[in-house]
Amino acid sequence: MMEIKLHTVGITVKDLEKSLSFDRTLGLSIPEGQDNEHHVKFTSENG
Repeated sequence: MMEIKLHTVGITVKDLEKSLSFDRTLGLSIPEGQDNEHHVKFTSENG
């Protein structure tokens, strides 16, 4: 039987810079230099 895995999550936020700071505090590996972008894409350690 095939294992079910989460593939994509989309989250809309009012302040991307603050959200990325919070995400990094949680230990997520968000690439630096993306704080002023309209969207950010990253891959978790589990793919």
